[in-house]
Amino acid sequence: MDFIGWLRRWIPGARAYSHRQVDQRMSSYVAQVHALTWRPVDDTKRQMVLEAILGGHSADNARRHDAVDPAAAEALEPVSEVVASTVDAWVVAIARNSYLAMDHTQLRTQLMDFAQQMACWLADPVSARLSPALIGRQLAYDLELSTSVLRHTLEVLGPFTEQIQATSAHPDPEQRARLLGGLAEGFTDGARQRVLDEQMAIADAVDRAHRKQHEALVADPDRFESSFPDSRLGMCLMDDQGRITQANHALEILLGQSGDRIVGRTLTDFVLNEDDARQVQRACEEVLRHHRTVSCDAIELLALGRDCSLWASMTITWVPDRDGSGHAHVVMDDVTDSHLWHSRLDQAAARDDTTELPNRQCLQRRLDDVLRAAGPRGTVGLCVVGLDEIDSITGALGSTVSENLIKVLASRLRGATGGVADLVARHDRTSFCVVITDSAMWGRVDELVENMSGWLSETVHLGDYEFAVMPRIGVVRAAAGAVTAEELVLRAEQVLQHTAASTRRRPVITETRRGEGDQWRSHLLAELPAGIDNRELELAYIPIVDPHDATLAGAEAAVHWRHPEHGDLRIDDLLTMADDIGLDLGLTPWMLQQAARQARIWWDTLGSDTPFVAINIPRRLTQGDRLVDDVRTVLTVSRARPEHLRLGLNHAGSPTWRGVKVEHLVSLSALGIPLRLNDFGSSFERFDLLPQVTIEGIAVPPGLTSRLGGTKPEHQCCHAITSALVSMAHNLELTVTLQGVDTLDQLHAAQALEARFIQGKLVGPSAPPQEISRRVRLDAHASMQALVEAS
Repeated sequence: MDFIGWLRRWIPGARAYSHRQVDQRMSSYVAQVHALTWRPVDDTKRQMVLEAILGGHSADNARRHDAVDPAAAEALEPVSEVVASTVDAWVVAIARNSYLAMDHTQLRTQLMDFAQQMACWLADPVSARLSPALIGRQLAYDLELSTSVLRHTLEVLGPFTEQIQATSAHPDPEQRARLLGGLAEGFTDGARQRVLDEQMAIADAVDRAHRKQHEALVADPDRFESSFPDSRLGMCLMDDQGRITQANHALEILLGQSGDRIVGRTLTDFVLNEDDARQVQRACEEVLRHHRTVSCDAIELLALGRDCSLWASMTITWVPDRDGSGHAHVVMDDVTDSHLWHSRLDQAAARDDTTELPNRQCLQRRLDDVLRAAGPRGTVGLCVVGLDEIDSITGALGSTVSENLIKVLASRLRGATGGVADLVARHDRTSFCVVITDSAMWGRVDELVENMSGWLSETVHLGDYEFAVMPRIGVVRAAAGAVTAEELVLRAEQVLQHTAASTRRRPVITETRRGEGDQWRSHLLAELPAGIDNRELELAYIPIVDPHDATLAGAEAAVHWRHPEHGDLRIDDLLTMADDIGLDLGLTPWMLQQAARQARIWWDTLGSDTPFVAINIPRRLTQGDRLVDDVRTVLTVSRARPEHLRLGLNHAGSPTWRGVKVEHLVSLSALGIPLRLNDFGSSFERFDLLPQVTIEGIAVPPGLTSRLGGTKPEHQCCHAITSALVSMAHNLELTVTLQGVDTLDQLHAAQALEARFIQGKLVGPSAPPQEISRRVRLDAHASMQALVEAS
């Protein structure tokens, strides 16, 4: 290191100084762990055994070292013979039961490496280059061995592990069991990945064959003209300006529109989302300018009369006319089934089935990309979180309980690392990996570790049990050019091996009874996914009225659960709990669709008196890229008017919360949908940014409105705070909704504050859409009289 680089390591505030501090802190952690887990071992004998395994040293070579104990040297003699005899038996077992794409010499070389690494892993897991799980994956994926080979492999390796551990001073039967279990698990994962890759290759081959057929069809004018009337493929002609001049009957059916509504328009007019529209536009320009053939594989179309999405492939080519001009031939094919199949394959290949997190293969690819993009001076880190208690819980309560627990813990880990981690993935059955690429985070890595440990250590309520687990967290860091993805993962696994003995303990499992409070809600939350699958949920609507004349202006969508045992339950608190722990139930698209459909029904029956529908959006959805696309799709399918919907965003929807994309707010406003900021004055803090946020109104929560109208000092204080918030909103020309208006005094206070809308017990509970329609038809006098009587 040069003098300047050395000096920067001692200057506070420099990046080198931060890295030095992290290295010192990590060294301290490792020293503490070693102090807790150290036990006297025969290091000389262990080192000699490892050399014999990896280097094939004989006892004669070992005896040449003067300091070697003769008894230890004699123990080395059987090691090489055990490895060699095991590999010979392994080669024979594989050759008899599988077809091999390599000769026996190559196979024996590969298996010799595997056997040496497994023997090394048994002697010292930290020193092994390959883990048992990775060896199993390579057997199934790289060598393409059949599943029957797994049984013969375990039969060969069972005695092998016993013989290797016989040379150890501390034989560990559990270590042998973990090796065989990891080998079987890795083999299963590798076989599954190989099948998925083969299916994806088949699907891609089918798509390529169809594309060639379509290209041949559009390139042959005679064949195109003869097939035009009766083809099952959507076909059309396009002029040199990109306008459709003629469409066949199959295209009319595909788009759900008549020919006169198709002719004269461009292809982009029938594309649903902006990204696909840009792709089609570029394809058309390429064809019209350069007279080429261009294909678009999967474009989401705007198809009327269909309840589900529609994807189609497009093939466009230029055909010159005799007079020197020309036109374009276009072929569209419905590839919805193929697209969904590709999506399922992609998800299965990159996602863990239990947690929906990226799996080990996806982690490997992401690490490769990150290391390539980091540059020679970049730094990449990896946090590995181990949950050893999962195996004990599985043995005690079964796999279903442990999988549900893993889902909750995965959601918590995702929440604990939100805005910091580049990727959170499931590494194996009992561990997760967190990829860190932000170099500024290394100065606060201990805070991240503490945050993850705190979230994961909180008691988990599932059914009749409470679980308390203690995670093991290891952190590794490496320069981008000095390590591969496999080496980085291996280092992380080694860190977990170092920390295992000091933190491993049995999980705390407490049996509870059903009742009220958090335990009851946790029990219902565990049952909610099954209720969603069984279609036991429906929307009811909470009235939103004008406090001055009591006319019903809108309704807030609320999810009700028709529970088979407990009857009708309103589950807004469950959805909030799921959002708090980072659990994505996937309900928001369904709520948007149902609410927009109801808004359209009210518009058809009530006309200009149609109430708007407010839908509260979870925090997690405001951080992703799906919200705008979901809203755009719902508006297109339901044909609802945008002004009849309101999207409620909380503090997480503000543009300053951990980098939430501001363009989402702009895009939603561009669609014509008003946005409401919830919990105003409670969780929202950045009032200085309100002029920059594209929102239509605010909602003051019940915590502030519940004391309006009283004469006590605390009531007057609450009234002053609420008055200031309302005045701020009025100055910004925002509509104000006061929630939690339950009494007539609170109603008078809302009128004095000139609130635009109110909600609460005084207004009425959630009701079916028919009741909302009936209340809209009441005149203002009857509405006010009913409101006074209700108070």
